[in-house]
Amino acid sequence: MHELSIAESLLTIVQEEITRHCLENVLSVKVKVGKFTAIQPEALSFCFELIIEDTSLKGVTLDIEVLAIKGYCKECKEDFELEDPVRICPKCQSWNVRIEGGRELYIESIEVE
Repeated sequence: MHELSIAESLLTIVQEEITRHCLENVLSVKVKVGKFTAIQPEALSFCFELIIEDTSLKGVTLDIEVLAIKGYCKECKEDFELEDPVRICPKCQSWNVRIEGGRELYIESIEVE
């Protein structure tokens, strides 16, 4: 389960930002995760809740926004979204597709009181 190591990394980053900006009373952490990463949002939330249990962040909510896989067809010059990581253009059926989104994984914001 790679979600556990990702949750640990998120916790480390959040703690560093809390220290760097002298933040208090953190309410939530908003994370953006691309579908192409294969991260399961439920598993990531579960792991995050588990590792913050014995920290000062106990009770902080992890808000996860899943971002679509975005592609660009080099043949017909169309931008599109994919449900699966299968790289086929839905318009012309070409395999000459470039993935342009869906690999993201970053902290969007840390909400404080």
